[in-house]
Amino acid sequence: MHKYSPVVRLDLESRPEAVTLVRSTLAAVADALELEPELRDELRTAVSEACNNVVLHAYGGEPGPLTLLISTESDGIEVLVQDRGSGIQHVSSRAGRMGLGLAVISALTERVEFSTRPFGGTEVRMIFSWDGSDKPVVEPAALDQLPERQADLDGRVVASFVPNRLLGPVLGRLGRATAAQARFTADGVALLPAATDAIAAYAEHMSPDGHVSFSIDSTTRRLEVIAGPLRSDAGGNTDDMAVSLWTALAPLVETPELEERGGRQFARLTIVDDRVSAA
Repeated sequence: MHKYSPVVRLDLESRPEAVTLVRSTLAAVADALELEPELRDELRTAVSEACNNVVLHAYGGEPGPLTLLISTESDGIEVLVQDRGSGIQHVSSRAGRMGLGLAVISALTERVEFSTRPFGGTEVRMIFSWDGSDKPVVEPAALDQLPERQADLDGRVVASFVPNRLLGPVLGRLGRATAAQARFTADGVALLPAATDAIAAYAEHMSPDGHVSFSIDSTTRRLEVIAGPLRSDAGGNTDDMAVSLWTALAPLVETPELEERGGRQFARLTIVDDRVSAA
């Protein structure tokens, strides 16, 4: 049977707000895959617990690298949660915590495995049952098609995709979640979809091989988004497309530009919410 195998890789710091960003990513993927509500809840609960324990235990309460990998086939969804610290050997089942403990993770998954990574840290592998045989077919993909964390991007949140059509949903969800954490006003958050949809459409159209990545950095009421790599052989249309994109985004962004990173071209925009909150 031909396999339906989109892949998402998310790299971020294991701060408390990371769990919110992971949940936003899962929601976007669930929408793209048209998952049933029960499976959405199982994914959200089990993966949130694994990530929350990285935040609490892997680095002694300090932030460190946290990686989420999602892959699907026609009969199952695989999620890997990886850290480089002391791991999540102590999966808590205490009441009142976000997670429900190892026993509940095991109940929600078809299979869960904990392993020590070769260069340090822990990997949690979760398999969820799913009948995706009736979903749209794309070329098969595998986790090893995605590189390690995109070396050309250095944001606090970095995500990569196969196929690139997943960029728009995930960027939109992560953009809104990050903006809320960056204290954007309600009006500012409401304007974000126009910006994230535009940058996603641009990057999807121009990506050279179906792989696309983006990074998000934030300070108070300010987001910086970088997406790519873009094709260098776009037949002279790159500049024309960029002008159209930046013109459309002019009311929303500051200093939009195309830039070279590691010998490849990326689109970069900074979204600034300069609105004054209502008293």
